[in-house]
Amino acid sequence: MPYSSRDMDEYPLSFISKLDSTLVKEISLNLDWYLKNSSEVLLNVNYPSRTEKEFLRHIEMWQQEKNDINYRIILQQLQES
Repeated sequence: MPYSSRDMDEYPLSFISKLDSTLVKEISLNLDWYLKNSSEVLLNVNYPSRTEKEFLRHIEMWQQEKNDINYRIILQQLQES
């Protein structure tokens, strides 16, 4: 049975202490997000945490901005030639 972030407060400390402390801290800080996205998050399947998802979204936006700049440069070069 997979462990759900929604049920983290129901597990005894002996179980939670075996988890990565960073993960426990992540869940406690972002519990509301995990509760809203509980269908995505299974602790035993290596789904990304909220912090990782936000980081990946940031990288995606940065990459898109970089692509947009390159596209504008190419368009400008085509117009000049």
